[in-house]
Formats: sequence, structure tokens, C-alpha cells
Amino acid sequence: MLKSGTASAGDFENVKAERLSAEQQQTELLSQRQTLQRLLSLFCGIPVDSIHRPAVPNLPSGENKRPELRLFDCRLQLTDAKEKALDAQLLPQLGLFAQGYYGNPGLNLFEDMMKRRWSWNGIAGLKLTWNLSALYTHRNEKSKLRVQRELIENARQQFLFNNQLDETQQSENVRRFRAIAQRDGEIIALRTAVRKAAESKLAHGIIDVNGLLREINKENAAKTQQAIHEIDMLKAMYDLKFSHNE
Repeated sequence: MLKSGTASAGDFENVKAERLSAEQQQTELLSQRQTLQRLLSLFCGIPVDSIHRPAVPNLPSGENKRPELRLFDCRLQLTDAKEKALDAQLLPQLGLFAQGYYGNPGLNLFEDMMKRRWSWNGIAGLKLTWNLSALYTHRNEKSKLRVQRELIENARQQFLFNNQLDETQQSENVRRFRAIAQRDGEIIALRTAVRKAAESKLAHGIIDVNGLLREINKENAAKTQQAIHEIDMLKAMYDLKFSHNE
């Protein structure tokens, strides 16, 4: 085009400058990628040789499997166990005991001392104990356990509410980025068609090189936005899976 006279030396230098600028941006992006790859390796504690685009996950549809819910259940079970132990303190305890020995004197003290004999001796019986002091603290301790159980239930409901808010926001983000991604494809198709038309116009001398460069930059910007929107959509999907612990 320079030889045929449809483009000037300034147009050639402009195209060359745009190309060098694109190569410069590519070098910068590759350097940033290597830096982030090394940081990821340090955070994970394993070598990260390459970075792959994560797969599109299946959105969660089952029950919530967050470990915090199991923690609340364990705390309630502990409270129930404490209440059973507290009730058990009010019950009388009946015990069986037995004791035996061989010696002098034995249980028949006077006869063994008079005859100076060694004998086998044993004693057995039942023992009944009842801790009456537990009656004074039982009602207060039961009230403490009831308050503790209510606090655990309130904490569980608050966690579920906050988790539901996060899920609602993340679900809306997924739907929004999906709709945007569909529009991105249409925009790129239109930008590509406009760029091809600009190439034809440049070949026929209708527009100059600057007009073509503008259309090329717009097409590349549309592709960049599509990649950004895809990353945002993947992040929203994985955030939603994390909210369900799936």
C-alpha cells in the first residue's frame, strides 16, 4: 500500500508504533502472569508450572453443607449432654461394695485376740448416696443451659440468613454475567464485521490507516471485555459453590 500510494509514510509509522505498543503490552502481561504464578506457588506450597482456565462448574442445587452448621449441631448436642448430666445429679446413687482380708485380729475381734489366730474376713453391702445440695443449683443451671441453647440457635439462624444473602447475590451475579457473555459474542461479531469492512474501505482508498486501527482496537477491546466477563462469571459460580460447600 505504501508503494502503490494508498498509504503514506506517516501511516506506515503509525501502524508500526501500534504494533510495538501491542508487543510491549504482551511482554508486560506475560511478566505479570509469571509473577502471579510464582506467588500462587508460594501460597499453595506446591510448584505451579502452568495455569489453566478453570472448568465451568455445576451450580449447587442440594442442601447446604457448610461445616459451620455441623458445628452448631455439635454445640447443641453438648448442651443436651450437660442437661442430662445435670438431671442425673438429682437421682440417688445406689452402690454395691465388698471388702475382704486375711489377718489378726479379724472381725471377730475378742475371740481372735484370745486365741491369737489368723482368719479370713469379709464384708459386703449396699451404699445409698444422695447429693441434696444439687437441688439448690439445679434450676439456675438449667436456666443457663436454656440460654446457651437459645444463643446457639440464634447464631445458627444468623449464619443461615447471611449465607442466604450471599447466595442470592452470587446467583444474581451468575445470571448477570451469563447475559453479558451472550451480548459479548454479538458485539464481537459486529466489531469483526466492521473491521473487515474497514479493511475493504482502506483497500479502495475510502478511509485511511487510522480509521482501520480504530476499528481493530475496538474489536480487541470487545474481546478483552469478553474475557473479563467470563472470569467474573467463573468467580461468581465458584463463590456460589463455596457458599454451599460443594
